[in-house]
Amino acid sequence: MIDKKRSLQLDKIVEKIEDLDQEELDYVLEAILQTPLLFSIPTSMTSVVQDDCDGDKTQTLDVLQIKNGDMCIQTNGNYSLRFRTPLFGGGRYPLVWAALRLLSFSIHRSQ
Repeated sequence: MIDKKRSLQLDKIVEKIEDLDQEELDYVLEAILQTPLLFSIPTSMTSVVQDDCDGDKTQTLDVLQIKNGDMCIQTNGNYSLRFRTPLFGGGRYPLVWAALRLLSFSIHRSQ
């Protein structure tokens, strides 16, 4: 739980972010996606059913971190795309890898 003083500090940061132009926002987002804190996100498979599923709960977006830290993404349980960890796995797309970590965290928090 965030205390009131820290909450006010964070609100000031958010206000400043709202005033950024696109180039400045890109810079901030890239810094966030490269933070070591992304490594502390719980590891597991997270899944979410799409909004327009018409009751078909198999229409999912799945994000999985495998044992070595690589991130995989699949839809409807089919065809997994793999993005290797940038630190020691030879990943060529560290921002995509980080975004998948963030997506996994977001799905986990939404449920």
